[in-house]
Amino acid sequence: MEKEVARFCKNEKKKNRSKRIFAFVLAATCLLFSCFLGGCANGKTGNAFTFLSVRMKGDGKGNITAYAEKEFSLFAPEISVTLTIFYGETAVAGGGDGEKVACVSVDDIGAVGKVFATCAAKDGYYFARLDYVLNGETRSVKTDTVCYSSDGKRVKNG
Repeated sequence: MEKEVARFCKNEKKKNRSKRIFAFVLAATCLLFSCFLGGCANGKTGNAFTFLSVRMKGDGKGNITAYAEKEFSLFAPEISVTLTIFYGETAVAGGGDGEKVACVSVDDIGAVGKVFATCAAKDGYYFARLDYVLNGETRSVKTDTVCYSSDGKRVKNG
């Protein structure tokens, strides 16, 4: 009889532990969704999470191409973007703007996948900047400033 009572108590503890774990997971899930949906109003969310990337490379044939893409997005509406390549004969301290040599704009980067801007290479320094609007705020992502030769090959410093 004592063994049956002990076995019964042990089974009840396991059931209670399982119930506590389930309750914890449920509470954590509810908290997560309430954080994401906290900005909802009239079916639209004010919270948008997105990861946009911008890269630049020379093709070795006299061209430099910058491209941007939406890597990840959660609750983001259409994202309007402008991709610009800047050029300078000398590296600009602090990443200031140089001469604008290529510019492409799209209304929704998610609809097109990737955005490309290409320019003819000259000896000098280049960087690309992606400007975008998300939730009414204008934001930017820049590449590093890189030196290219006129054939579109990257020049290593030092």
